[in-house]
Amino acid sequence: MDEPMNRYTPADAGDPGLRMLARLRADLTGAPADAKDRMRHAVLNRTLHGGATGRPGPAARWHRLAVSVSAALALAGLVGGAAVATGLLDQEDPPPAQTSPGIGPNTEPATVLELVAQRAALAPALPIRPGQYVYVRTESSDIGTYDGGSWGHETVRLRVEGWDERWLDPQGMFPVRTRGEDSHIRPLTARDRAIAERAGLLRAQPERYDRRNDSYTAQKAELAAKGPDLAGRRSTPESLAGLPTEPDELLVVLRSAAAKQADQYAATEPGVDAYTFALVADLFQAYDPIISPELRAALYRAVAKLPGVKLVQGRVKLGGHTGIALTYPMRGKERKEIVLDPATYRFIGVRSNAGGVDESWTVVTDTRVVDVVGQT
Repeated sequence: MDEPMNRYTPADAGDPGLRMLARLRADLTGAPADAKDRMRHAVLNRTLHGGATGRPGPAARWHRLAVSVSAALALAGLVGGAAVATGLLDQEDPPPAQTSPGIGPNTEPATVLELVAQRAALAPALPIRPGQYVYVRTESSDIGTYDGGSWGHETVRLRVEGWDERWLDPQGMFPVRTRGEDSHIRPLTARDRAIAERAGLLRAQPERYDRRNDSYTAQKAELAAKGPDLAGRRSTPESLAGLPTEPDELLVVLRSAAAKQADQYAATEPGVDAYTFALVADLFQAYDPIISPELRAALYRAVAKLPGVKLVQGRVKLGGHTGIALTYPMRGKERKEIVLDPATYRFIGVRSNAGGVDESWTVVTDTRVVDVVGQT
């Protein structure tokens, strides 16, 4: 006896194509015997491995779903597939923007990272011509420690929240110009507030800034003299393209660079693998726009091989932004997180020490290529 067309598992429930197929069971009169199997295969093949390049927006994905179901109906031997599919689309609400296909509360981190790697490999590279710049806008919440100054030698710690936008030279991703706003400044403790008020560090209005990078020429000179260095945060599109994309080989390179960083800080803990996870987080934060899809996928697969990497249960909040997070223990109770968009799995930010008084995070809200510094 044939299985009803609308019988699909809870794992399928988030797939709009399968929901649509479930609603089509009454329209299979006169179709070939294998129509259901052929329809399911066609929809899955188009919606999960769509022929479009890149990551279409919701409207484009929904349109592609209509096309794939129309094709599935045609394969099943049904007439008027496009009209049926379009009619059903008109009756459905668009899929939720914050779904995480393939990820549940008990999904293993390695499985999550493989899903992320597969999606990363399909994302288009950011085309950059000579003479162009990378524009990046971020929002952040960080802890600033202020020592000395006009108020003496007392140390005060303040949480600073705001946004900035940077115009970066792709050769090294050095900022040429930075502008932004410190929107909110909050002392961490009553003692910090007393010192900050006395020192005039608390402002009633947000502080705007717009500055050129005085170290840009020196940074470029150092890159030219010493060459790219993964451990020293000096990378170029060419040096990143030269990294291996086989995960085991890449992990050897990453661990070697992380060991150099640990040596620089004379650190015996938290260990090389923790530094390796932090290095990958730093690579995404600093160089994501110039990382190729192949290398991006390999980085995620390399991270999956680190013992101790975990998936944070539920969604994480970075200001007004929501993500899924991969985390690794650092020193003591400190943790480092790589945060991904829950719908696209694209890197959106990093977070440290979640839930602690010194929690900090940065989220990327816009990235694009521009022709001149100052262009948005």
